[in-house]
Formats: sequence, structure tokens, C-alpha cells
Amino acid sequence: MFLSSVQGFMMLMDGHRIKDLQTMYSLFLRVNALESLRQALSMYIRRTGQGIVMDEEKDKDMVSSLLEFKASLDSIWEESFSKNEGFCITIKDAFEHLINLRQVSLLLCWSDLNWLQNFIVFNKLITCVLHEITTKCLH
Repeated sequence: MFLSSVQGFMMLMDGHRIKDLQTMYSLFLRVNALESLRQALSMYIRRTGQGIVMDEEKDKDMVSSLLEFKASLDSIWEESFSKNEGFCITIKDAFEHLINLRQVSLLLCWSDLNWLQNFIVFNKLITCVLHEITTKCLH
């Protein structure tokens, strides 16, 4: 996939352009290029999610922001990507990447008295999100 196509995909995702994403999915399916679309989705989730989990100034809003982001991805997965299992796995893998990013960040903040509490809350949230994703993939 060319860089301009990835950027276009990211704009469609940011704009929650369900119909356009559905059309893109259909076209990529016809030419056996879903793997390229999955890679673009993974890049999008990692980029957007990293902005959420690594913004220390917005730590108090991180949980609600991640849940909102996850709800948006669920909607796109269901409506645009035909509940394709491969795309569900891509979402799960990208969220696992976000977990690792945040865990490393929190572990580096030993001087922060709330780091352990944040770590525990974040792990509970991500465990719930990953369980929900896995359940959707299996049904």
C-alpha cells in the first residue's frame, strides 16, 4: 500500500467514514489485498492509541478515551469490515501493543506515587477490552 493510501485510510478512520471504509474493504477483498488494509488498520490503532496512552497530561481521561476509541473501532469493524475475524485479531494485537507501551511508561515513572494504582487500573481496563475483543472474534 502506498504512503498516500495509508494517509487516506487514516483520514477515513479519523472521520469515521463507515461507507467509504466499507467500499475500500470490498475493493481490497476483491483483489485479495486485505492484508494491506489490516496493516493500515494496525498502524492507525497504534498511532491513535499511542496518543491516548502516552499523554500524561490526560491520564485522568485515558480510560474513557480508550473506551471511546474501542467503541469507534467496534463500530467500524462491524459495519465496514463485515466482522472479519482477521480484522478483529488485528485490533486485539494493536491493543496489546498499547498495553506494553503504557506498562513500560508506567514502570519508568517510579517517582510517581500513583504509578502502581495507574498500572493496576490500566491493566484491568485492558484486560476487559481484550476479553471483549476476543469474545467478539470467537462469535
